[in-house]
Amino acid sequence: METLKSDLEELLATQGLFQKEAEAMLRTWEDSWFEEGFRVFFVLPRTQTNAILPLEVTPRPRRLVRVLAGRIEVMTQEAVQDIFGFLSLLKTEPRINNAEVSVARQRYGRFLAPMIRSVLDSHPALWDPGIEGSLVSLGLPAPLQTRPR
Repeated sequence: METLKSDLEELLATQGLFQKEAEAMLRTWEDSWFEEGFRVFFVLPRTQTNAILPLEVTPRPRRLVRVLAGRIEVMTQEAVQDIFGFLSLLKTEPRINNAEVSVARQRYGRFLAPMIRSVLDSHPALWDPGIEGSLVSLGLPAPLQTRPR
């Protein structure tokens, strides 16, 4: 993890940020950038940054450095299988204990609901009308708005 943070800090600095600015940017986003999961980080070219977020400053500074960094969350095959197993268990045992739910919530955090939606969309045979109600009753975000295909 420290190597990743160091590499990202270096990348931000090569884009023109001062070292302290790069450090501050990483500290600002640390809680969401470095949580459990697999993600791809990227920096947009300045022309795209300027096109997406136009900025005019008066008086015009001698130098203006803007860095737009982003990330893409990737749902690994392991995560798909894990969520598939969780939903299969929920389908066969709607009153699974809270430990199972806590493990899933802790592991995937705020991404759990979208991951569940994705797995249900990919595996419509998992759908059962009781699943959504069970998920909501277990404290997962509602509504899942997942429908069988």
